[in-house]
Amino acid sequence: EETNFIHMSDDQITTIASGLMPWPPEGNPKGLVSIPVGRDSQNPEGIMKWEIKPTFGNVAIMVKDMMILRIILDSQGNYPVYFAVTVPGSNRLGLDPFLEMEGLVYRVKSHKVSRNMPINPEKMWANLITENGSETWNKDFSAAQWKDLEGDLWSRFYKQGYLFRNLGLAEIYYFPLTNVRLLQNIRSAYMQLAAHYYLRFRDLDLRGDKTSEEALENKKKALVVLDKMADNIPVSTIPFDSKDLYYQVGRIYGELGQKSQLKTIMDDLMTRKDLNLRDRIDFGQVYVSELDSIEIGKRIFEDLYFTYLNMEQARENGKTVNNNIWEEWSASYSKLVSALVFTYKKMGQVEEAELILAGWLDRNPNDPVAKKLLEELKE
Repeated sequence: EETNFIHMSDDQITTIASGLMPWPPEGNPKGLVSIPVGRDSQNPEGIMKWEIKPTFGNVAIMVKDMMILRIILDSQGNYPVYFAVTVPGSNRLGLDPFLEMEGLVYRVKSHKVSRNMPINPEKMWANLITENGSETWNKDFSAAQWKDLEGDLWSRFYKQGYLFRNLGLAEIYYFPLTNVRLLQNIRSAYMQLAAHYYLRFRDLDLRGDKTSEEALENKKKALVVLDKMADNIPVSTIPFDSKDLYYQVGRIYGELGQKSQLKTIMDDLMTRKDLNLRDRIDFGQVYVSELDSIEIGKRIFEDLYFTYLNMEQARENGKTVNNNIWEEWSASYSKLVSALVFTYKKMGQVEEAELILAGWLDRNPNDPVAKKLLEELKE
Protein backbone atom coordinates (compact mmCIF):
# COMPACT_ATOMS: atom_id res chain seq x y z
CA GLU A 1 0.00 0.00 0.00
CA GLU A 2 1.25 3.48 -0.87
CA THR A 3 2.20 5.33 2.31
CA ASN A 4 4.16 8.27 0.90
CA PHE A 5 1.36 10.79 0.77
CA ILE A 6 3.40 13.99 0.59
CA HIS A 7 4.07 14.73 -3.07
CA MET A 8 6.52 17.56 -3.62
CA SER A 9 9.12 18.15 -6.29
CA ASP A 10 12.71 19.10 -5.47
CA ASP A 11 12.02 22.63 -6.68
CA GLN A 12 9.00 22.93 -4.38
CA ILE A 13 11.04 21.74 -1.41
CA THR A 14 13.82 24.21 -2.25
CA THR A 15 11.31 27.05 -2.52
CA ILE A 16 9.74 26.28 0.85
CA ALA A 17 13.07 25.76 2.60
CA SER A 18 14.51 28.99 1.27
CA GLY A 19 12.70 31.35 3.60
CA LEU A 20 9.40 32.69 4.80
CA MET A 21 5.88 32.89 3.41
CA PRO A 22 4.10 36.28 3.75
CA TRP A 23 1.11 35.91 6.07
CA PRO A 24 -1.78 36.53 6.11
CA PRO A 25 -2.21 36.03 2.36
CA GLU A 26 -3.45 38.85 0.19
CA GLY A 27 -7.24 39.01 0.24
CA ASN A 28 -7.39 36.93 3.44
CA PRO A 29 -6.64 39.41 6.26
CA LYS A 30 -7.62 36.96 9.04
CA GLY A 31 -5.39 34.18 7.76
CA LEU A 32 -8.26 31.69 7.59
CA VAL A 33 -7.43 28.20 6.33
CA SER A 34 -9.82 25.56 4.94
CA ILE A 35 -8.56 22.03 4.32
CA PRO A 36 -10.71 19.13 3.05
CA VAL A 37 -10.54 16.12 5.38
CA GLY A 38 -12.91 13.56 3.87
CA ARG A 39 -15.69 11.81 5.72
CA ASP A 40 -16.26 12.59 9.38
CA SER A 41 -19.61 12.18 11.14
CA GLN A 42 -18.65 14.99 13.52
CA ASN A 43 -17.71 17.28 10.65
CA PRO A 44 -20.43 16.85 8.00
CA GLU A 45 -18.95 19.64 5.89
CA GLY A 46 -15.73 17.65 5.57
CA ILE A 47 -13.56 20.75 5.94
CA MET A 48 -11.21 21.87 8.72
CA LYS A 49 -11.38 25.62 9.20
CA TRP A 50 -9.20 27.67 11.53
CA GLU A 51 -7.25 30.90 11.77
CA ILE A 52 -3.47 31.00 11.50
CA LYS A 53 -1.61 33.94 12.94
CA PRO A 54 1.83 35.03 11.70
CA THR A 55 4.67 33.27 13.51
CA PHE A 56 7.47 35.55 12.34
CA GLY A 57 7.42 39.28 12.98
CA ASN A 58 3.64 39.50 12.51
CA VAL A 59 4.19 39.34 8.74
CA ALA A 60 5.02 35.74 7.80
CA ILE A 61 5.00 32.06 8.71
CA MET A 62 8.14 29.92 8.87
CA VAL A 63 9.25 26.74 7.09
CA LYS A 64 8.06 24.47 9.89
CA ASP A 65 4.61 26.06 9.72
CA MET A 66 4.40 25.58 5.96
CA MET A 67 5.35 21.92 6.36
CA ILE A 68 2.63 21.37 8.98
CA LEU A 69 0.09 22.80 6.58
CA ARG A 70 1.40 20.65 3.75
CA ILE A 71 1.30 17.46 5.81
CA ILE A 72 -2.31 18.06 6.87
CA LEU A 73 -3.34 19.04 3.35
CA ASP A 74 -1.73 16.01 1.69
CA SER A 75 -2.95 13.55 4.30
CA GLN A 76 -6.56 14.49 3.39
CA GLY A 77 -7.71 12.87 6.61
CA ASN A 78 -6.49 9.46 5.39
CA TYR A 79 -3.36 9.34 7.52
CA PRO A 80 -3.03 10.23 11.23
CA VAL A 81 -1.01 13.34 12.03
CA TYR A 82 0.45 13.83 15.51
CA PHE A 83 2.26 16.41 17.63
CA ALA A 84 4.43 15.33 20.55
CA VAL A 85 3.18 16.77 23.85
CA THR A 86 6.59 18.42 24.24
CA VAL A 87 5.91 20.66 21.22
CA PRO A 88 5.11 24.17 22.55
CA GLY A 89 1.66 25.54 21.84
CA SER A 90 3.23 28.36 19.82
CA ASN A 91 4.52 25.75 17.34
CA ARG A 92 1.18 24.04 16.75
CA LEU A 93 -0.07 26.59 14.22
CA GLY A 94 -3.33 27.35 16.05
CA LEU A 95 -4.52 23.74 15.76
CA ASP A 96 -5.30 23.29 19.47
CA PRO A 97 -9.11 23.07 18.93
CA PHE A 98 -8.48 19.99 16.77
CA LEU A 99 -5.94 18.23 19.04
CA GLU A 100 -6.88 15.20 21.13
CA MET A 101 -4.44 13.72 23.64
CA GLU A 102 -3.63 10.00 23.34
CA GLY A 103 -0.77 9.79 25.84
CA LEU A 104 2.51 11.47 24.94
CA VAL A 105 1.10 12.76 21.66
CA TYR A 106 -1.76 14.90 20.40
CA ARG A 107 -3.59 13.59 17.37
CA VAL A 108 -4.93 16.08 14.84
CA LYS A 109 -8.64 15.33 14.46
CA SER A 110 -10.71 16.39 11.47
CA HIS A 111 -13.26 18.00 13.79
CA LYS A 112 -13.07 20.21 16.85
CA VAL A 113 -12.76 18.30 20.12
CA SER A 114 -14.12 19.06 23.60
CA ARG A 115 -12.07 21.81 25.22
CA ASN A 116 -13.13 20.73 28.72
CA MET A 117 -11.28 17.43 28.46
CA PRO A 118 -9.61 17.02 25.05
CA ILE A 119 -8.42 13.44 25.50
CA ASN A 120 -9.14 10.02 24.04
CA PRO A 121 -9.71 8.05 27.27
CA GLU A 122 -9.66 4.64 25.58
CA LYS A 123 -6.28 5.28 23.91
CA MET A 124 -4.93 6.93 27.06
CA TRP A 125 -5.97 3.91 29.16
CA ALA A 126 -4.40 1.45 26.71
CA ASN A 127 -1.10 3.38 26.74
CA LEU A 128 -0.82 4.22 30.43
CA ILE A 129 -2.51 1.39 32.34
CA THR A 130 -0.02 -1.30 31.42
CA GLU A 131 -0.04 -4.83 32.83
CA ASN A 132 3.53 -4.50 34.06
CA GLY A 133 4.27 -2.43 37.11
CA SER A 134 6.96 -2.17 39.76
CA GLU A 135 7.01 -5.94 40.20
CA THR A 136 8.52 -6.05 36.70
CA TRP A 137 10.57 -2.90 36.24
CA ASN A 138 12.44 -3.18 39.54
CA LYS A 139 14.05 -6.48 38.52
CA ASP A 140 17.65 -6.39 37.37
CA PHE A 141 17.43 -8.30 34.07
CA SER A 142 20.60 -9.53 32.39
CA ALA A 143 20.91 -9.04 28.64
CA ALA A 144 20.17 -12.72 28.04
CA GLN A 145 17.10 -12.65 30.31
CA TRP A 146 15.82 -9.53 28.59
CA LYS A 147 16.15 -11.18 25.18
CA ASP A 148 14.20 -14.20 26.40
CA LEU A 149 11.32 -11.91 27.41
CA GLU A 150 10.70 -10.81 23.82
CA GLY A 151 7.06 -11.31 22.94
CA ASP A 152 6.06 -11.43 26.59
CA LEU A 153 7.36 -8.22 28.15
CA TRP A 154 8.54 -6.36 25.08
CA SER A 155 8.30 -6.48 21.30
CA ARG A 156 10.49 -5.48 18.37
CA PHE A 157 7.37 -4.24 16.64
CA TYR A 158 4.67 -1.79 17.64
CA LYS A 159 2.69 -2.86 20.68
CA GLN A 160 0.30 -0.46 22.36
CA GLY A 161 1.19 0.58 25.88
CA TYR A 162 4.22 2.19 27.51
CA LEU A 163 6.94 0.07 29.12
CA PHE A 164 8.41 1.55 32.31
CA ARG A 165 11.87 0.52 33.53
CA ASN A 166 13.98 1.44 36.56
CA LEU A 167 12.13 4.61 37.55
CA GLY A 168 11.85 3.49 41.16
CA LEU A 169 15.44 2.35 41.65
CA ALA A 170 17.13 4.69 44.10
CA GLU A 171 20.65 3.67 43.01
CA ILE A 172 20.08 5.17 39.55
CA TYR A 173 20.82 8.86 39.07
CA TYR A 174 18.16 10.85 37.23
CA PHE A 175 19.41 14.20 35.98
CA PRO A 176 16.79 16.70 37.25
CA LEU A 177 16.76 19.14 34.34
CA THR A 178 16.26 16.49 31.66
CA ASN A 179 15.15 13.06 32.88
CA VAL A 180 12.98 14.20 35.76
CA ARG A 181 11.46 17.13 33.90
CA LEU A 182 10.61 15.06 30.82
CA LEU A 183 8.98 12.40 32.98
CA GLN A 184 6.56 15.04 34.23
CA ASN A 185 4.95 14.80 30.78
CA ILE A 186 3.97 11.21 31.53
CA ARG A 187 2.62 12.29 34.92
CA SER A 188 0.63 15.01 33.21
CA ALA A 189 -0.92 12.41 30.91
CA TYR A 190 -1.86 10.25 33.89
CA MET A 191 -3.42 13.28 35.57
CA GLN A 192 -5.45 14.18 32.49
CA LEU A 193 -6.89 10.67 32.43
CA ALA A 194 -7.53 10.57 36.20
CA ALA A 195 -9.26 13.97 36.00
CA HIS A 196 -11.47 12.67 33.18
CA TYR A 197 -12.86 9.85 35.33
CA TYR A 198 -12.92 11.94 38.51
CA LEU A 199 -14.98 14.71 36.86
CA ARG A 200 -17.47 12.17 35.50
CA PHE A 201 -17.82 10.73 39.01
CA ARG A 202 -18.20 14.21 40.51
CA ASP A 203 -20.91 15.16 38.03
CA LEU A 204 -22.91 12.07 39.00
CA ASP A 205 -22.28 12.85 42.68
CA LEU A 206 -23.64 16.38 42.25
CA ARG A 207 -26.76 14.87 40.70
CA GLY A 208 -27.18 12.63 43.74
CA ASP A 209 -26.18 9.53 41.84
CA LYS A 210 -22.76 8.72 43.31
CA THR A 211 -23.67 5.12 44.17
CA SER A 212 -24.81 4.17 40.66
CA GLU A 213 -22.86 1.58 38.71
CA GLU A 214 -21.59 4.26 36.34
CA ALA A 215 -20.42 6.50 39.18
CA LEU A 216 -18.63 3.69 41.00
CA GLU A 217 -16.94 2.56 37.78
CA ASN A 218 -15.60 6.07 37.14
CA LYS A 219 -14.42 6.36 40.74
CA LYS A 220 -12.66 3.02 40.47
CA LYS A 221 -10.95 3.98 37.21
CA ALA A 222 -9.75 7.32 38.60
CA LEU A 223 -8.12 5.51 41.53
CA VAL A 224 -6.58 2.88 39.25
CA VAL A 225 -4.97 5.63 37.17
CA LEU A 226 -3.57 7.48 40.20
CA ASP A 227 -2.26 4.27 41.77
CA LYS A 228 -0.65 3.16 38.50
CA MET A 229 1.03 6.57 38.18
CA ALA A 230 2.41 6.28 41.71
CA ASP A 231 3.65 2.75 40.99
CA ASN A 232 5.32 3.45 37.65
CA ILE A 233 6.74 6.88 38.51
CA PRO A 234 7.41 6.82 42.28
CA VAL A 235 7.76 10.14 44.06
CA SER A 236 10.68 8.75 46.07
CA THR A 237 12.93 8.81 42.99
CA ILE A 238 11.11 11.13 40.58
CA PRO A 239 9.74 14.02 42.68
CA PHE A 240 6.94 16.19 41.34
CA ASP A 241 8.38 19.20 39.55
CA SER A 242 5.10 21.06 40.14
CA LYS A 243 3.84 21.38 43.71
CA ASP A 244 0.42 22.37 42.33
CA LEU A 245 0.11 19.16 40.28
CA TYR A 246 1.14 17.11 43.32
CA TYR A 247 -1.47 18.93 45.40
CA GLN A 248 -4.12 18.16 42.77
CA VAL A 249 -3.24 14.47 43.04
CA GLY A 250 -3.82 14.64 46.79
CA ARG A 251 -7.11 16.51 46.43
CA ILE A 252 -8.48 13.97 43.95
CA TYR A 253 -7.51 11.14 46.30
CA GLY A 254 -9.31 12.97 49.10
CA GLU A 255 -12.43 13.63 47.03
CA LEU A 256 -12.55 9.93 46.19
CA GLY A 257 -12.46 8.97 49.87
CA GLN A 258 -8.80 7.97 50.09
CA LYS A 259 -7.82 10.08 53.09
CA SER A 260 -4.65 8.13 53.89
CA GLN A 261 -3.18 8.90 50.45
CA LEU A 262 -4.20 12.56 50.86
CA LYS A 263 -2.46 12.67 54.26
CA THR A 264 0.72 11.11 52.85
CA ILE A 265 0.85 13.66 50.03
CA MET A 266 0.13 16.61 52.33
CA ASP A 267 2.90 15.53 54.72
CA ASP A 268 5.27 15.28 51.77
CA LEU A 269 4.22 18.67 50.40
CA MET A 270 4.87 20.37 53.73
CA THR A 271 8.57 19.41 53.47
CA ARG A 272 9.05 21.25 50.17
CA LYS A 273 11.22 24.35 50.03
CA ASP A 274 9.17 26.12 47.34
CA LEU A 275 5.97 26.71 49.33
CA ASN A 276 4.64 30.24 49.57
CA LEU A 277 2.38 31.76 52.23
CA ARG A 278 -0.83 30.93 50.38
CA ASP A 279 0.25 27.29 50.00
CA ARG A 280 0.82 26.91 53.74
CA ILE A 281 -2.56 28.42 54.60
CA ASP A 282 -4.35 26.22 52.06
CA PHE A 283 -2.54 23.11 53.26
CA GLY A 284 -3.32 23.94 56.88
CA GLN A 285 -7.02 24.16 56.00
CA VAL A 286 -6.84 20.69 54.41
CA TYR A 287 -5.41 19.26 57.63
CA VAL A 288 -8.15 20.87 59.72
CA SER A 289 -11.21 20.48 57.51
CA GLU A 290 -10.54 17.31 55.52
CA LEU A 291 -8.10 15.21 57.52
CA ASP A 292 -9.18 16.03 61.09
CA SER A 293 -5.50 16.55 61.86
CA ILE A 294 -6.37 19.68 63.79
CA GLU A 295 -3.16 19.85 65.81
CA ILE A 296 -1.08 19.94 62.63
CA GLY A 297 -3.27 22.66 61.16
CA LYS A 298 -3.08 24.66 64.38
CA ARG A 299 0.72 24.50 64.40
CA ILE A 300 0.84 25.71 60.79
CA PHE A 301 -1.49 28.65 61.46
CA GLU A 302 0.14 29.64 64.75
CA ASP A 303 3.60 29.62 63.18
CA LEU A 304 2.38 31.85 60.34
CA TYR A 305 0.43 34.16 62.67
CA PHE A 306 3.34 34.82 64.99
CA THR A 307 5.66 35.23 62.02
CA TYR A 308 3.33 38.00 60.82
CA LEU A 309 3.33 39.68 64.24
CA ASN A 310 7.14 39.54 64.41
CA MET A 311 7.39 41.01 60.93
CA GLU A 312 4.97 43.78 61.88
CA GLN A 313 6.95 44.52 65.06
CA ALA A 314 10.18 44.66 63.09
CA ARG A 315 8.71 47.26 60.75
CA GLU A 316 7.49 49.34 63.71
CA ASN A 317 11.00 49.23 65.15
CA GLY A 318 12.45 50.63 61.94
CA LYS A 319 13.90 47.40 60.61
CA THR A 320 13.81 46.81 56.87
CA VAL A 321 11.29 44.27 55.59
CA ASN A 322 11.07 43.55 51.88
CA ASN A 323 8.03 45.41 50.52
CA ASN A 324 6.91 42.55 48.25
CA ILE A 325 7.07 40.08 51.12
CA TRP A 326 5.20 42.43 53.44
CA GLU A 327 2.47 43.05 50.85
CA GLU A 328 2.01 39.30 50.43
CA TRP A 329 1.65 38.77 54.17
CA SER A 330 -0.62 41.77 54.61
CA ALA A 331 -2.92 40.55 51.83
CA SER A 332 -3.17 37.11 53.50
CA TYR A 333 -3.57 38.35 57.08
CA SER A 334 -7.39 38.21 57.10
CA LYS A 335 -7.42 34.69 55.69
CA LEU A 336 -4.85 33.61 58.27
CA VAL A 337 -6.87 35.11 61.13
CA SER A 338 -10.03 33.42 59.90
CA ALA A 339 -8.30 30.04 59.62
CA LEU A 340 -6.78 30.29 63.10
CA VAL A 341 -10.04 31.39 64.74
CA PHE A 342 -11.91 28.54 63.03
CA THR A 343 -9.30 26.05 64.23
CA TYR A 344 -9.37 27.30 67.82
CA LYS A 345 -13.19 27.13 67.81
CA LYS A 346 -13.11 23.58 66.51
CA MET A 347 -10.71 22.63 69.31
CA GLY A 348 -12.79 24.39 71.97
CA GLN A 349 -10.03 26.92 72.66
CA VAL A 350 -12.42 29.87 72.98
CA GLU A 351 -10.08 32.21 74.84
CA GLU A 352 -7.38 31.81 72.18
CA ALA A 353 -9.95 32.52 69.46
CA GLU A 354 -11.11 35.65 71.32
CA LEU A 355 -7.53 36.88 71.61
CA ILE A 356 -6.93 36.54 67.87
CA LEU A 357 -10.20 38.32 67.06
CA ALA A 358 -9.38 41.12 69.48
CA GLY A 359 -6.05 41.63 67.70
CA TRP A 360 -7.86 41.79 64.38
CA LEU A 361 -10.40 44.33 65.68
CA ASP A 362 -7.60 46.54 67.01
CA ARG A 363 -6.55 46.94 63.38
CA ASN A 364 -10.06 46.81 61.88
CA PRO A 365 -12.45 48.24 64.50
CA ASN A 366 -15.38 48.56 62.08
CA ASP A 367 -15.47 44.94 60.90
CA PRO A 368 -19.07 43.83 61.65
CA VAL A 369 -18.40 40.13 60.99
CA ALA A 370 -15.52 39.99 63.43
CA LYS A 371 -17.52 41.92 66.05
CA LYS A 372 -20.44 39.51 65.79
CA LEU A 373 -18.15 36.48 65.96
CA LEU A 374 -16.38 37.85 69.04
CA GLU A 375 -19.74 38.43 70.76
CA GLU A 376 -20.79 34.86 69.98
CA LEU A 377 -17.57 33.52 71.44
CA LYS A 378 -17.98 35.51 74.64
CA GLU A 379 -21.56 34.26 75.03
